[in-house]
Amino acid sequence: MNSILEDWNATAKAYELFNNAEDSYSYNTEWPAVREMLPELAGKTVLDLGCGTGIFTFMPEREHPAQITGIDLSDEMLGIALRKAEAQGSGARFIQGDATYTRRYIDAPG
Repeated sequence: MNSILEDWNATAKAYELFNNAEDSYSYNTEWPAVREMLPELAGKTVLDLGCGTGIFTFMPEREHPAQITGIDLSDEMLGIALRKAEAQGSGARFIQGDATYTRRYIDAPG
């Protein structure tokens, strides 16, 4: 897993530049396709696994979920996401973790 982490850390800045422009593939192709598959998000809890720099964490935030959490293995990716969250006044939270263990990040119903 160290090589995976090293690879994503090494590409974090380039990944952000590639994905973050309003005319990017992520905004114009990926997000519309993902959004079409999602239910209504208002008031729901959203978990973005492998959130990278947060592009798909911030987009659903526009629909007012109760909570949105991004999880990624790469501390470099998360650093970028955290800086963007602060700059945007986002309520999203970010956790460094392995998506293999998704249940760790979901609050069990009471």
